[in-house]
Amino acid sequence: MRRIVLAGVAVLVCGMFSGCDRISGTDGPAVQTRPDDVPELPETPLSFPAGINDPYENVVQYYQELDESVTAAEQQIYAYHNQYALYDMDQDGTLELLIKLGYSEADFQYTVWMLDEDGNPVQVEGVAGGAHTALYGSDEKPGFFTNSCHMGSQVVKNYTLTENKELSETIVYEAFLAEETEQLYGYYELTSAEGYFWLKELPIGEYTYAESEQVRDTSISMTLEEYQKGLDSLRAADADAVG
Repeated sequence: MRRIVLAGVAVLVCGMFSGCDRISGTDGPAVQTRPDDVPELPETPLSFPAGINDPYENVVQYYQELDESVTAAEQQIYAYHNQYALYDMDQDGTLELLIKLGYSEADFQYTVWMLDEDGNPVQVEGVAGGAHTALYGSDEKPGFFTNSCHMGSQVVKNYTLTENKELSETIVYEAFLAEETEQLYGYYELTSAEGYFWLKELPIGEYTYAESEQVRDTSISMTLEEYQKGLDSLRAADADAVG
């Protein structure tokens, strides 16, 4: 197992599915080949003028039209849908728009929009991985976090904006639960850590210009070190049983 931990980041565990049950359709659809008729997004960052009612109005309309171009039958087959969250990821008092795109759970990714000096929305260069992932924020740590859990593998990443307004990715934690006892021990859940919360994503068709709901959980408290100590104890016991 490889582990990279940022100083001061505390990440906690609940159960095997408590942290990652926020992810819809974690097994993904039966169809794994990208359909030809799913809209292709531009490779270069986009920009739009600010809307009349809110600065991201024209951006949202663009993604809503993409959603409408995919039929209901295709959405059921390929799980294609766009979701969004509004969150002040650089803590400057202005909301950034996070858009989740893709045709299946394994294909999802996030694009980030921010406002330039003139108040117009611009797409940040770079994307965040969205496969088998939920979004999280922190009261103190800048950026947003993804917590990707699938088939025993868990990766937590922190995405921040650079001085050049590009998306930067840092691995906070990475592990693989190989044995049955480890899987029963479970993934860890970021909302159990002090100051961390789940960012509730909504379908792009339900868009409103308001900060996304922040869901917190104070029912369980366990530091990453305590979680890892318990996991190491399980592995040592398994090794002794085999030996």
